[in-house]
Amino acid sequence: MYGAPLDPGEWAAVRVPTQVVYGAKSEAVLREGSRVLAEVLPNAELRELDGVGHNVKMKVLAPVLTEFLTGEDGRRGPSKAGVE
Repeated sequence: MYGAPLDPGEWAAVRVPTQVVYGAKSEAVLREGSRVLAEVLPNAELRELDGVGHNVKMKVLAPVLTEFLTGEDGRRGPSKAGVE
């Protein structure tokens, strides 16, 4: 967020599946920081939430987190995202 590049080597040991979520209306620095973080995490998924900023309401965020944590999105059944 502050212009210092992330060192991928510092994040290489993180193996837990991670979802990086940001609002499409967030400030550019937050959108870019989210994108870069997802790039350096070895097992990350990046998710943009349309129509929201940085302060996401729980009713919007909860289904996104549920989908990620359960591997289901309610539309297609089990997801392959994050599965090796």
